[in-house]
Amino acid sequence: MKRPELVAVGTSLGGLNALTTLLGSLPEKFRVPIAIVQHRTLSPAGGGLAKLLQQQTRLTVLEAEDKMVLEPARIYLAPADYHLMIEEPGRLALSTDAPVRAARPSIDVLFQTAAALQRADSGDISGRESYNRYGRDVKPMVEKLGGRIIWHGKGDQLLIGDESASEPILGQ
Repeated sequence: MKRPELVAVGTSLGGLNALTTLLGSLPEKFRVPIAIVQHRTLSPAGGGLAKLLQQQTRLTVLEAEDKMVLEPARIYLAPADYHLMIEEPGRLALSTDAPVRAARPSIDVLFQTAAALQRADSGDISGRESYNRYGRDVKPMVEKLGGRIIWHGKGDQLLIGDESASEPILGQ
């Protein structure tokens, strides 16, 4: 399997512990850019989630900006109330289009735009989402392109595959 060009991560409002576990486990030398959608409410203070995530990793966490270029060893977080999309060539885009499944930012929008730019032989698109109704919808699209779904199991477990997976990749 080729090295991934992008790791796309999506977590629902309840997935913050899994997200911090994932980011905390990444080695300092992790070079693949990471795009994250975390469902959250709009905060007047703003920026609090990026600061919290930065405390969990040695990689640089940035709140994504429209037309920002993807760089190695960077984590790009969708701003509250904006969809995060992947554009060619290796750029991010933000959108205030209507919520998808009552969410903006939307995990589906991130995964769909990342998948649309990949060819089947170009590597992984790795998504992390609780394996619920939404995960089942996204899983075929990601796997068709050779990607993997990593999902939050019990406690702080992160598992690869689907709800029948028995071997955690992180956690107890």
